[in-house]
Amino acid sequence: MATCGFDQVIGHYLFGKACESSSLILLINRSEFMIQKAKVLFGISLVALLVAGCTPPFDRYMLEGQAAMDKNEYDKAKATFHKAVLEARRSPKAKASLVAALEAEAFCAQSLKQQEDEIKLLEEAAAACKADSTLGPIRAAKIQKRMGDIEAGAGDEDHAFEYYKRALETLEGAGAAKSVESGAVYVALGDMNCNRKSYKEARTYYETGLTMIDDDTSGRTYLEKGAALNKLANVYRELGMEDAAADLETQARTGQIAGTRGQIRKILSGIPGGR
Repeated sequence: MATCGFDQVIGHYLFGKACESSSLILLINRSEFMIQKAKVLFGISLVALLVAGCTPPFDRYMLEGQAAMDKNEYDKAKATFHKAVLEARRSPKAKASLVAALEAEAFCAQSLKQQEDEIKLLEEAAAACKADSTLGPIRAAKIQKRMGDIEAGAGDEDHAFEYYKRALETLEGAGAAKSVESGAVYVALGDMNCNRKSYKEARTYYETGLTMIDDDTSGRTYLEKGAALNKLANVYRELGMEDAAADLETQARTGQIAGTRGQIRKILSGIPGGR
């Protein structure tokens, strides 16, 4: 399945930082806001090299936006990224450039608490991903899930459910109904039910999500599974299932440690002298 290399680059970057700090858990526990900012900042610095069809003005606007964002000047950064969006829209072939600029502007909108703008920008980004085979439906579904997360965080469960439903439909259409991405959507639906103390419904969504994650054969499942196991363990406790909860927590710890070691081994194998 076609996916943008952007997330892969970020993944290797974060795991590299994990090796430096010898503490993957600290990275796992970083806020979603900071993880998103890391993606935007790191991606912008590489976008001119990774994305075909960029024009010189586009590159300049992206780098100027990054500089403003480094200083937490989000109003200025958002306006500058919007100029990059306008440049990318002029070229039908520059879908990857357009998505990079849209997601950067959307992050600034998030920082400025401009939810309506953020959703609008991400809608366009998801559509652009669907229209470009190098980006593809998996990337689009991730953006749709992100929109669901935004609406859920704002307490709008109806709109959140609609975006989650779209993400699942996109993944099913791409032949990825049984994947980490699908599992993550079901876990998000479990979170919504858990927040309103509908623990039986949350249990169903979490268990379905775990099934999807287990069915994924890509080898990318250990972090997502660990998080889902811990969430399901909390629900089991709320339902009075203490022994089952303790068992899930043990599975989560064991899986995360094994997964972390596997990733570190993979990284070291590509380093001269690494094992």
